[in-house]
Amino acid sequence: MPETSIFIYLRIFAFIIYVFLACYIFVKNPKSNLNRLVALFISCFAIWTFALFLMWSTPEGWIDMWFVFQNVASIGWISFASIFLLFTLVYTGRKTILNFKPIYLIFVALPAFFIYLEWNRKIIVDGFKEWYGWFPVWSDSIWTSLFNAYYLIFMVLSLVLLIVFASKNKARRSEAIIISVTMVVSLLLGTLTDIVLPQIYMASNIPQFADLACIIWASGVVYAISKYNFLSISPAVAAENMISIMSDAMLLLDKDLNIIQANQAIKKIFGYDPDKIKGKPINFIINKEDKDFIKQLKNNSDVIDYETTIKSKAGNKLSTLLSTSYLKDDSGGIFGVVLVAKDITQLKKIQSKLKIKVKQLNRLNSAMVGREIKNIELKKEIEKLQKELLENNK
Repeated sequence: MPETSIFIYLRIFAFIIYVFLACYIFVKNPKSNLNRLVALFISCFAIWTFALFLMWSTPEGWIDMWFVFQNVASIGWISFASIFLLFTLVYTGRKTILNFKPIYLIFVALPAFFIYLEWNRKIIVDGFKEWYGWFPVWSDSIWTSLFNAYYLIFMVLSLVLLIVFASKNKARRSEAIIISVTMVVSLLLGTLTDIVLPQIYMASNIPQFADLACIIWASGVVYAISKYNFLSISPAVAAENMISIMSDAMLLLDKDLNIIQANQAIKKIFGYDPDKIKGKPINFIINKEDKDFIKQLKNNSDVIDYETTIKSKAGNKLSTLLSTSYLKDDSGGIFGVVLVAKDITQLKKIQSKLKIKVKQLNRLNSAMVGREIKNIELKKEIEKLQKELLENNK
């Protein structure tokens, strides 16, 4: 087998791995935005490596055809940095940033801009055949510098977010470390083979392996998230089917007591749309005056049948029983809370009516007993008078 064929077939092998990983994560939970982002992120590597297979298979002299495949590859190697940063923001729960809608324009516009430049040969301007395949020639222009800045900034931001998340979240630290380490290893290997070594030796005969090195990164993300049940068995996913059939209102909270998910009963009982209260703090529904209940939640204390009053969206005060249960990972760390709210308003009304009836019954009984006593006393008085009358008649 020629040496060139080895590198070509390595790309096919890598492409198959990427497709498998992307499909595996997506099928785990196709409704999850995080799963979709991971699948999209890995798909960038699949596009990149498959296009490289086509590029390196292109005969010498077919430079225009090589550029067509290079343009296809650019969709992958330009977009993955943006998608990974978006994934990191979602993964680390940066809701404030994610709720700022204009931010999404950056994640789309920047990669689209650089892809446009690449398609107009402003970044990679030429290529030539080597013993292993083709070697790209990058332009010495401001556009290349801007692309490098975009790539570097997005990767550094992602790494910082992961490190901060790992330092603050003990329960999920292992996941974040695995993702961070595999990311750094892949980027260092890719930078070494594609940039550093060719520049040091001023040679183009060193094969490029950045797309292959990213297999480590993609595998690390999938392994970490699957192992710690974040994508396939996340709290929201695990509870989705269970809470949908409950007659009581059920809320799924994260460790910061923000609402992750709610069932339809929350709308039926309290009038709140489940989708519109996602991300809201629990105080949005629970009265702030219930300091004892909030304190118990923050102290991770189990709560059973805590009676309180919750004001519905329409302003009605509803008597409610609250109970909690904590979600824990394999290491015992708490990463979520299940809160069940049972509406007992009707029960309280029935109890109130029952108390009134019991009081009325007691008063009636008291009256009847009192009347009976009076009758007995009266009878005794009559008998006494009759006796005295008989004695007086003698």
